[in-house]
Amino acid sequence: MTNVHIDLLGPTGMTEARTAAISAYGWFTHARTSDQFATIQTDGLKPTWPQSHITPQEVIDAIGDDGKNIICLSSYPKKTPLLLNKGGKSAFKLAVHANKLPARVGVDWSFGGTWDLTISNHRHMNGAPLGQVFLSVLRSREVIISYDAIPAADLKVCTEALRDKPPSDWPDLVDTDFTHVAIFGPDDFGNIAL
Repeated sequence: MTNVHIDLLGPTGMTEARTAAISAYGWFTHARTSDQFATIQTDGLKPTWPQSHITPQEVIDAIGDDGKNIICLSSYPKKTPLLLNKGGKSAFKLAVHANKLPARVGVDWSFGGTWDLTISNHRHMNGAPLGQVFLSVLRSREVIISYDAIPAADLKVCTEALRDKPPSDWPDLVDTDFTHVAIFGPDDFGNIAL
């Protein structure tokens, strides 16, 4: 049996993964700390290194050192709330339409257990196409990663007035003043529920 991660990290695997994600979900969301709003509004979302995690060797072999820089994207809608700890800082929420996903997407290796789940699902799905294996992991974990930046023009932002509305109703990030943005504060433990 081939190494499913090596296969998913190749151009064909990433194309199949992206196609599967687009077929299953209309939107993907991301949260960043409020102090990053102006930079993201100008420069878009740039991949960063989740410093608490070790990048799998397959990623480094396939993509190089840049492979450790990622953007985590949650599928929308989510079945379970996402808890993020941003060190006590507040966050705001962004969204990208599935059709605007960058070309290089993959399994979120920074999310505990996802790497092994991909291997397990691949074994149990016995020869299923890579896109189906990827989608099984996405449906279970509700998160993927992008190895590429997402331009500001492709992003929507959650505003206070539309806090309970889907991303399709949110305004474009580039046209939104920060004073209208919904801010999600941390709880007593520093966790932000999104």
